Amino acid sequence: MGNYNATLYCRTIENWFYASAITEVQALDNGGVPVELTLTYSQPIDPIRDNAVILEVAGKVAEQLQVPYSRVQDEFGGYFGNSQAPEATEEEETPAAEEDAAAEEDAAAEGDAEGDAEGEADAEPEEEVQTEWVINLYVQPDPRAAEVDSSLTVAALAEDSVLAAINTVTSADFGAPTVAAATIVEAAVAWDAEPTGASADNAITISGSLTAAGYVYCGV
Repeated sequence: MGNYNATLYCRTIENWFYASAITEVQALDNGGVPVELTLTYSQPIDPIRDNAVILEVAGKVAEQLQVPYSRVQDEFGGYFGNSQAPEATEEEETPAAEEDAAAEEDAAAEGDAEGDAEGEADAEPEEEVQTEWVINLYVQPDPRAAEVDSSLTVAALAEDSVLAAINTVTSADFGAPTVAAATIVEAAVAWDAEPTGASADNAITISGSLTAAGYVYCGV
């Protein structure tokens, strides 16, 4: 069972919003839980910069599972044809090849400086080189089915055809990933500190905390 509150909002032509009374809704539990699909690549791939590619992968996975695109989502809740990722910063937009070239130039410059400073203190230890890049997709259970066995989704994602479909999108630029799927243990989320608001010049600051990590949507 799941207990929820539902509110209907109406907007007038003057853009005034009116809320209905809160209605308590109880949803039956069909046993389904989300399934996390973990793709581990050996080449740099970024969930924001390469979001269009990742959502294309999500679309291929949905087609293999024969489910609606909206049920295979990335970490931002987006799906094929509907991105929800934040805009990439200048750093995130820098192609991986340029980043590698810049790193090599920096390393060469540091090497020259160390050679010229012979007899000085030892150089700082080198930073650990990243060799794996992980992308997570989430397959949501069928909300309309009377009963859902999410272990069947895990088994379906282990099929060779799923990896083959993923490779049609990413193998050329990012290599073939390793694939792992597992059901997610959902955590109950509640307010740890009730939200409060404070007004300022041209701004409203809303603060609060939850008992577990999650997304909060604010509407004004």
